[in-house]
Amino acid sequence: MPVSHELKNELTRLLQSGSPFFAYCLPGGELSLADTASVRLTPWPGCSSPAGLWRESTSWPQYRTAIETLVERLKQRGGKTVMSRTICGNHNCDMVQLALDFFEAYPQTYRTIFYTPHTGAWMGASPELLYKIDGDRLYTMALAGTRPLSDGPWDEKNLEEHRMVADFIEDALADQTPYYNRSVLGTLRYGAIEHLLTEFTADASQINLERLKTALQPTPAVGGYPRREALDDIAHLEAHRRNLYSGLIEFDAAENSQRLCIVNLRCMQFDAEHYCIYAGGGITSHSDPAAEWAETEAKSAWLREHIK
Repeated sequence: MPVSHELKNELTRLLQSGSPFFAYCLPGGELSLADTASVRLTPWPGCSSPAGLWRESTSWPQYRTAIETLVERLKQRGGKTVMSRTICGNHNCDMVQLALDFFEAYPQTYRTIFYTPHTGAWMGASPELLYKIDGDRLYTMALAGTRPLSDGPWDEKNLEEHRMVADFIEDALADQTPYYNRSVLGTLRYGAIEHLLTEFTADASQINLERLKTALQPTPAVGGYPRREALDDIAHLEAHRRNLYSGLIEFDAAENSQRLCIVNLRCMQFDAEHYCIYAGGGITSHSDPAAEWAETEAKSAWLREHIK
């Protein structure tokens, strides 16, 4: 992805000086700096001080035990819970260059690198929007269900996981307006993996955005369903703080007058010496711990393999 030396040097200066900034690329677009006054960052519920960088990786025994415990719960009550893990360590990277390489590897995602004193420094290449306002249209999506690229049919575990998210979003829209559209089930590619995708559009004038955000976030794609039980599972079974992972990034895209709200996924928090990569997946009563671990490995592969 071509980026001018001036812009790269400016990002490096801002990052090293501890000055707040927010840079982004829309799918297929070029790197831009946003007006920080337009940016709103919402951490995961309960993370009131998200700048603290988590330093401990989730071990396989920790993860396996948590998933096995959760599967037994879900066999009793049904539903889904999204469990995440952390991959942490020390680095000696040019983080701006790493971000630019990361962005080039995933050109069809919503890519960000930013720093604020409240959140610390992050980079990400998220495939998921909570919403987009473009003129008089509101766009949102259900993105859940993951597998390696394949031409075969999807398994029931992933189809069930996706239905929960899509139905949840449809209910939230229908609560505000009958004038919305739900697409047929499709897929979205992310590197060597793919996700199930259902898209929704609605008349933006019929939607109260704050009410919609309250209804949707955390969606079953990042939290689970039923929401209260899923958030309780996360609070008790995840040993780490999510901070801004699976939180919200809202900003104005100056080049096309859109208002976007990105779900912060496929992301990493970092400082001058340390990093913490986050990766998660939806757990149902059909989940296998080893398969779920492999999914988080696939989702975090690029960052794990390129950070030094």
